[in-house]
Amino acid sequence: RVRDINLIVKDIQKRQLFLAKNHREVAPSPILSLRQQAPTDMANLIIRILNLDMDKFRSYSSKDSAYDYLVSCLENNNIIMSRSRKGVMPQTIKPDLCFSGFSVKHKKYPAIFIHSKDEDRINDPAGRRIFTIFLLLACMANKRFATVSYSQSVEEPAQNIEYIVAEEILMPEDAVSGICIKSIDELED
Repeated sequence: RVRDINLIVKDIQKRQLFLAKNHREVAPSPILSLRQQAPTDMANLIIRILNLDMDKFRSYSSKDSAYDYLVSCLENNNIIMSRSRKGVMPQTIKPDLCFSGFSVKHKKYPAIFIHSKDEDRINDPAGRRIFTIFLLLACMANKRFATVSYSQSVEEPAQNIEYIVAEEILMPEDAVSGICIKSIDELED
């Protein structure tokens, strides 16, 4: 249902065109030049391209601080970030429209839009925003610019490899493969 977010997409495209026109010296985004490969390799390349210090990312005491760091890394790499905010966006998103975010293609200034189902909430879950960003980055790296959702109602759900890449960035298999959890109480420790 593109018409439900059409004005938001056009607003992002206007920003992309403005930046491209006024900053012609900017090189094409390296995230778009990745070739499909194993999820672990793709995850590591995304981290490297963004110059993302994962130790620093994981060391933040709150997910909001980690989110802010991630957004700054994206913006430093010319990836435009937008979030839904009631009264600020050029279009109100209908409450029944279920999606977590989408990406907009541009060779120099790709964009990510994060949607909050409850636009009145200022602090939508930072962990959800972080996962959505990594999922959309995996889609971009896979040459897919699409809407993503945790619900199956979206017409083009992200391919499994993209979820695996996002998971690999957040919780690398080699870092968690030896962990054995026998009860929920152990998770709190």
